[in-house]
Amino acid sequence: MTNTRNYFAYGSNMNQGVFFERRGINPQFIAPAKITGWQLAMEHPGVPIIEPVFATIKEQKDAVVHGVLYKLIDSDFERLNNSEGAAYRLVWVNNIECEGRMFRGCTFVSPESCTGKKPSRRYMQILIQGAKENNLPKSYITDLENIKAIHLPFVSSLVDLLAKMALKYTASGRRLNLIFVKFGASSKNTDQGSD
Repeated sequence: MTNTRNYFAYGSNMNQGVFFERRGINPQFIAPAKITGWQLAMEHPGVPIIEPVFATIKEQKDAVVHGVLYKLIDSDFERLNNSEGAAYRLVWVNNIECEGRMFRGCTFVSPESCTGKKPSRRYMQILIQGAKENNLPKSYITDLENIKAIHLPFVSSLVDLLAKMALKYTASGRRLNLIFVKFGASSKNTDQGSD
């Protein structure tokens, strides 16, 4: 029997094009979910000017973050950790609410905060599309649409192409270090946890 683990996605991994195609992940289960006591924040450091910040979540009493619950086999989780592991910290949460039940699972949070910056419009479109694909609440989608973003037309297209290439590269277990952003596996994210 193959081991699986629950993963809560709240950012670009909600988007099917990113998660299935670019990362090459094939979840055993997928459904809209939410966690309470956490708040979405555009505070994960990115690449100055072109992708200033990405999504993270931070603990906040009475707040709710909507996202997607995936059940992943170990090899898919390893592929995910290879692409997220260097930039984010793996945490386990016990209160993922999905289909009227509570689940324990992992998610990735930023180990540092970068406040006062706006995400790119390209990045926000990926999140909004993912929220729509997974039928998250309309009010939450509206909240995402209302996040102020920056846009640099040519640069945004180039970044999208580079992001696709980087995700494919790191999903295979290779590490890619850029000057401002780290992509790839990190030995600190090996906490196994359980369902």
